[in-house]
Amino acid sequence: MELYAESTSWVFSKSGDPQRVIATLELLGSLLCLVAFDFRASEQCRGIQTISGTTDNQGNSFALQKFMSTKWPLAPLLCELSEQLRSRSLELHLEWQRRDRNKEADAITNQDFSAIRPENRIEIDFVSLPWIVLNQAMVWSKEVYDIAQTAKLKRSGQPFVQPAVWKRKKTAAAERLKATDPW
Repeated sequence: MELYAESTSWVFSKSGDPQRVIATLELLGSLLCLVAFDFRASEQCRGIQTISGTTDNQGNSFALQKFMSTKWPLAPLLCELSEQLRSRSLELHLEWQRRDRNKEADAITNQDFSAIRPENRIEIDFVSLPWIVLNQAMVWSKEVYDIAQTAKLKRSGQPFVQPAVWKRKKTAAAERLKATDPW
């Protein structure tokens, strides 16, 4: 699947450079596996069924453990992954694998499909996939991201002002503690 600016503008949003959203793209790969292969808990399962995968992005395995990230556009994609897993009664465990042991995935990323038999390829279109919250989450989170970026640019020309809470004077007790326990 190729991603285009018309359907996935968030991929090209940070200076037009997909390398700046690489963690998001790698998590998208995990999400696409879940959706394209239509993984679901077996009908005999009465609870949550666990599936596992590997990633060479350690940050994504941590983000998935807590379903939390402050990075845009990773956060809304994580929301979609969470909803896809919930709707399928699944839990995903992504284990980290060293990049040099993930050469097959890198080859696919570079459009080298020589290790994959043509009959095993699945053609999918990003726009036609059954997203639960992704489209709206991307719109809302982009608005918040743009507001934060605008505020950041406005502040960049001003000198840093230390918050009042940091200006407290150290007490004698704090100084004694520092002398005995510097950490």
